[in-house]
Amino acid sequence: MGIPKGGQAVPISPPSTGFDRLGDREEADRRLFQDCCSVKELAAAEPVKKLDSLDDDDMPWLRGPRIAETEPPRPSSKMEAARAEKAQKVLGQIDPESLTGKVAVPIADQASYFGHFSSLCLLDFIQELMQTRKDLEKAPTLSERRGKLARGLACEPSEFDKDNKIIIMKLPQKSHSLDFSPGQTVALTDNSRHPLAGGVVGLATVVFCPSVADESLGGGGGGKGQGKGQQGGGAVIVELESAEASQLCNKHKLLRLDAAPNFTSYRRQMESLKRLASRRQQDRWPLWDLLPMGGVGGDNVDSWAAKMRTSLDNKQSDSFQSGSAKQAIDSKQKRLQELAAEPPQMEEFAAQEVEQMTRFLRESSESLPESPGLAKLNASQRQAIADALNQKLTVIQGPPGTGKTHVSTQLIRTWVDLGIRPILVTSHNNVAVDNIAESAKKCGINVVRVGRTERISETLETCSISNMAADLVQAQPWRFEKQPSEKGKVGLAKKQILKSADVVCVTTIASASGVLKDTTFEAILMDEAAQATEPSTLVPIAHCKAKRLVLVGDHCQLPANTSSLEAETRGLTLSLFGRLVAQGLPASFLDTQFRMHPAIAEHSSAAFYGGKLKSGVSAEARPPPLGFPWPKPRLGGVAMLNTGGQGVESKEGDSWCNEAEMAVVVKTLESILKAGDLLASQVGVVTPYSGQVKRLRRSIRSELSTNIIGFGRELEIASVDSFQGREKELIIFSAVRSNNDGRVGFLADWRRLNVLVTRARRGLIVVGDVETLKHDPAWGDWINW
Repeated sequence: MGIPKGGQAVPISPPSTGFDRLGDREEADRRLFQDCCSVKELAAAEPVKKLDSLDDDDMPWLRGPRIAETEPPRPSSKMEAARAEKAQKVLGQIDPESLTGKVAVPIADQASYFGHFSSLCLLDFIQELMQTRKDLEKAPTLSERRGKLARGLACEPSEFDKDNKIIIMKLPQKSHSLDFSPGQTVALTDNSRHPLAGGVVGLATVVFCPSVADESLGGGGGGKGQGKGQQGGGAVIVELESAEASQLCNKHKLLRLDAAPNFTSYRRQMESLKRLASRRQQDRWPLWDLLPMGGVGGDNVDSWAAKMRTSLDNKQSDSFQSGSAKQAIDSKQKRLQELAAEPPQMEEFAAQEVEQMTRFLRESSESLPESPGLAKLNASQRQAIADALNQKLTVIQGPPGTGKTHVSTQLIRTWVDLGIRPILVTSHNNVAVDNIAESAKKCGINVVRVGRTERISETLETCSISNMAADLVQAQPWRFEKQPSEKGKVGLAKKQILKSADVVCVTTIASASGVLKDTTFEAILMDEAAQATEPSTLVPIAHCKAKRLVLVGDHCQLPANTSSLEAETRGLTLSLFGRLVAQGLPASFLDTQFRMHPAIAEHSSAAFYGGKLKSGVSAEARPPPLGFPWPKPRLGGVAMLNTGGQGVESKEGDSWCNEAEMAVVVKTLESILKAGDLLASQVGVVTPYSGQVKRLRRSIRSELSTNIIGFGRELEIASVDSFQGREKELIIFSAVRSNNDGRVGFLADWRRLNVLVTRARRGLIVVGDVETLKHDPAWGDWINW
């Protein structure tokens, strides 16, 4: 790939020239980079003294009109000549023919798609690497106190692990609590060396880590998987990616443990992009051509990223301009809608059954005898299922509390009843996958959960493919006698289990694992699709063949997080869900919420959902909690406590905190818990900044009496982002920002406000500086409401 001046990444050899015809490549490259200077031309510059810096602004010949090949560029001054000489030395070391990673892109739309997202993935991963390096350069004692580093760990291989991949790393007697979660990638380094000095001996995945939760309220209880299998106690258990455990432990008696970038996620996203770009037409799967149809890049960024463009200079901003004519874009969007609405291929008998079920869903008010769950669906939910039965691509938008998981489960159940199976259920996170898997299991559906056992809900242990395969090999050993190794036996057992499954549940990244790769499914259902980046969404689509795709989510809530600001402003946080809706693909809208007091939902409906979101729960069913003087209790439990003039924001490391707001939160929380109407587990204390989260945990622990009923680790104190998808009877929110300039930071993202106000069922209390918050239009509207 190459990046022309002010443009986004594109294939070096455009598909129109014929990638395989080497004779065309030189001419194609020359046309693409006709305004740039070749290495040979730079080499012809007169060498002079070297300079210590090289700046694009000091190389005008790289930005000016094309220079004829017979006339090498002549620097206008000795300074420019020196810089040219330095550039010549650097570029002269590059052999273009030795560059790796070239991808043949036979289809024009796919070329643009590949160029756009591969560069964004690379930008984001580079930023992750840079942040890892920055963390490794910090003083070890500081990293240890933060739980991000452990040194002096004695290691030994697990005697129960037949694959020789598990290492038990015993913590020293005096060591800090660790903040590693199951499934996290870590680097193992010889304890006598530093990771940045070549000391890394292997990468591994955390299987078990002693809980950090007892250090602070709301720490999460140590994650799933603890207490299962081997007990960690004072040890960290990890699984190696490639090295053998016994050899590593024999060679390195003491190890150091550091957080590492997620190499697996990056590799699988890039492999997915490569698959979509390089497969020829006859080898392509049904859903693939839908993806680039509406166009990517240009103005296809989410609303928050669009705001941040103002921080970019003009040269960078040029790269956002779309090169396609508006008319061409509109025709592609129309074609996208037509392709999405096409019915999936199926046998005539199956098509008749789908038609009958569709007619029932759209016209009948009563349930079919064999589908009792459908009777509990409202009209919008039934319409969403009907759409998913009849379209190749369906987008279902479910605002907070509208029953997205219930609709997904009933859709899966309907598919299975109609013989449309197996189905792949996926999401970017394990919690969302587990929620649907548990619901489907309760309906009697044969569910298989694929993924690391330590990251799967304990209620799904019997559905774990690893556990099921081990049990099958043990119960029926004669079926696997031809397999020479234990690993081969388990692998064969997994394949047999998948053949009989109705539903396979897995995260998006794990869907590219060997056991599922190139498996054929009748449908893919992706939950929380608006929270995933498009490259992450591509992984199951590129690695699992399917006839139907259903995206379930809400693009009016928070999007995915990224490491790179540059990648974010170029559109990486815009989900496939959000892009398709923005490009005119009609979404099935779930229009009735059953979570909140109608007054709490009123503003979100008007401000974020065009007034289309209705309430299916009465005010009487959601009375405001006792212990707080609600300003208008008859109208619902909503209150704003203005702390303006009482204190200002202050820095907490790289984050922010506000002492005045902490005092108000503690006092309010104590009053409500003492009233006895709510337990601590029914209350959520939420704030946008990690600095305030830490301060609130310490403050509440020290100032609130432990004899309050239900008080303890049940009280959750967390960020707004981590509360997405959750609900509590009462939410107390600390806004933190308080300054004379009206700066609200990332509170200016209206989706964060939407998530915040829609977590509460009975009561919402916002603690903040009204004058500061009102500077943001979205917050000003809410305060005025």
